[in-house]
Amino acid sequence: MAKATSARELAELRLINAQTAVNNLSSDVATKTKALADAKATLQNEEAKLEELKATKRTKDEKEHSP
Repeated sequence: MAKATSARELAELRLINAQTAVNNLSSDVATKTKALADAKATLQNEEAKLEELKATKRTKDEKEHSP
């Protein structure tokens, strides 16, 4: 009986450890998913700024080269 109890306690401990690992992994995935979303938003903003700068340069270049 003691052997079975010990085996059960060990199995419960392994289950708790596995659940903790899963929770940590889920949290890590959520954190990385948020970081990725933030990076994508930043990239979109920077690309929009770049397009604005290109449009401004084109306008300036057209003014300089027009008769």
